[in-house]
Amino acid sequence: WGRDGDTLDSKYAFVVHAELNAILNSKWPVTGCTIYVSLFPCNECAKAIIQSGIHRIVYESDKYNGVDTNIASKRMLKAAGVELVQLKDTIHLNVEKIPNPEL
Repeated sequence: WGRDGDTLDSKYAFVVHAELNAILNSKWPVTGCTIYVSLFPCNECAKAIIQSGIHRIVYESDKYNGVDTNIASKRMLKAAGVELVQLKDTIHLNVEKIPNPEL
């Protein structure tokens, strides 16, 4: 599956980006949460992020800065009040087990 060619011969009509995958597969509500991504979210992921109530995006690369869909994404996120943080340095995360709210 390539990135080029006819839409039905490429992966883009068939795959879900990591942002939407994380939102849809979360066992807990993501309202008020921070999402960590390697690339700045596309316009489609921005819609899902806004609708899910995520308040902060931490990203490393803005590879598509200036592309129309990137501009649209930034406009939507800004209008929704989502905080955008671009990492400039290495970050080390210590992830602890999330408590089960049902217990």
